[in-house]
Amino acid sequence: MSTEISLDIEEMEKIIPQATRPNVKRLLEGVLRDLKIQKDSLPEPAPVTQPERITKSYVEASSCGWDQEGPNILLFWELPEVGTVPKDKINVTWNPESMICTVEGLKGKNHRLSIGPFFREINTTASTYKVGRNRITFTVQKEVKGNRWDDLKRKEDKFKPKKNKPTDNSDPGAGLMDLMRNLYEEGDDEMKRTIAKAWTESREQQARGGMPGMGGMGGMGGMGGMGGMGGMGGMGDMDF
Repeated sequence: MSTEISLDIEEMEKIIPQATRPNVKRLLEGVLRDLKIQKDSLPEPAPVTQPERITKSYVEASSCGWDQEGPNILLFWELPEVGTVPKDKINVTWNPESMICTVEGLKGKNHRLSIGPFFREINTTASTYKVGRNRITFTVQKEVKGNRWDDLKRKEDKFKPKKNKPTDNSDPGAGLMDLMRNLYEEGDDEMKRTIAKAWTESREQQARGGMPGMGGMGGMGGMGGMGGMGGMGGMGDMDF
């Protein structure tokens, strides 16, 4: 909790100097002030002692042969003398989109084969493996048996469209309004209460004539009708 508040404070301190309208700046400073009060009221976290971790080193397999046979994908891991390794030292972990096989103690070394993400999902309960003298053969059953795989692994799309909406730079306050909207919509309950409190105080000062020019904030009465914020113009009536 303390870490999240610290990150919020750090972000707010970077943004406030960018605000050019006095009313927006007061609103952001009010949120920052409440965040600092909230952080100061939190108890100091108890120190956590991390246990000493003992990790094993593995020789990673650089390649693996594969073929396609009906509903199955066949994998061939060439590992000389793997048949001499005790069965309890060979372990395979199946996941819907990946597979990891470890072989420990082969000529004094540990070996690991990691495959994934697969081209399509696999049936983890029906997939098996067999240890031969110099090879481990994996029979990987497809989740959808009729689908032919074009490749063993799925290639990630590096050109996925970005989810963020473009900002309308024609309005100098648009970026800050978007910030406040995102802080409210994506924040936790405490963040919502903090913003609601600052906004309510701003509205009350405006009503008393203490914040002239609030109406010129490009329709901030309602923050442009912020989805789940009840128009934000009515934030003073929200029940938290």
